[in-house]
Amino acid sequence: MRRNNLLQNLHPVTLLCLCVCILAVTVFVPHPVLTLLSLCGATLLCFAEHGFAATAKQYLFYIPTVALIAVINPIFAHDGATPLLFIADLPYTLEAMISGCEIGITIAATLAWCKAFEPLMTSDKLVFLFGRILPKSSLVIASVLRYIPKLKRTLASTKQAQIMLGCYKGDGDLRSASTVYSSLIARSLENSIVTSDSMACRGYGLKDRSVYAIYHFKSSDGMTVLCTIALFVLTLCMSGEYSFYPDFVIGCNIYGAVSFALLALMPCIVILKEALVWRLYLSRI
Repeated sequence: MRRNNLLQNLHPVTLLCLCVCILAVTVFVPHPVLTLLSLCGATLLCFAEHGFAATAKQYLFYIPTVALIAVINPIFAHDGATPLLFIADLPYTLEAMISGCEIGITIAATLAWCKAFEPLMTSDKLVFLFGRILPKSSLVIASVLRYIPKLKRTLASTKQAQIMLGCYKGDGDLRSASTVYSSLIARSLENSIVTSDSMACRGYGLKDRSVYAIYHFKSSDGMTVLCTIALFVLTLCMSGEYSFYPDFVIGCNIYGAVSFALLALMPCIVILKEALVWRLYLSRI
């Protein structure tokens, strides 16, 4: 992430509500227009959070995935009124290809939203949200989310230490690689034991354990939650009719599309508002 923004200062409940509402529409309302709007919103947020290069790198995976699902889906789904060709006397239809494309875009949008919310929904926020309800599960989820980034940092530091000691002969050397990875596994096991003992000593999971929270639910959080729920309900009620089989028919309700567009762009609107306010303050100096 380039720098801290207003999204990071939102209450964890606000971020969770925003994330759940957007992902719920993306996954459970397979409307092509809403799916494309969701992908656009996720892409813009990824660009704001991670930069253009990292976002473009993600699309090197998303585009082939969408194309692959669009090509494979008609092999298994033979419904549709527009056959393009026949494979073993089974129709390969245009409608099934469009449906596969929509499924692929849904998967890409979901992955993009998860990538965009990754630096926002940190491990401490997850523990704050679910620590009292599901203490063990929340600790496991928080540990898993921070495991891969921490593992990469540990791998880099271990490799650098081996290089400085003159023991690392290169990525192609099997003995050097095995030494680094054995050290990495040992450090990971040691860290897991230390984390477990540390949380047990702090009384984590006990019923009467008090919790210090640095997060405070402000009026801006309440307004954001109300707007999110209102846009979510409007999107569900006015999403419009759609059908892939037997003919591809799409009916777009402009109010539903605008509602979800505002919902999907809300994180970017918050970042844009912060940037404009910051520039305004700078101009007054």
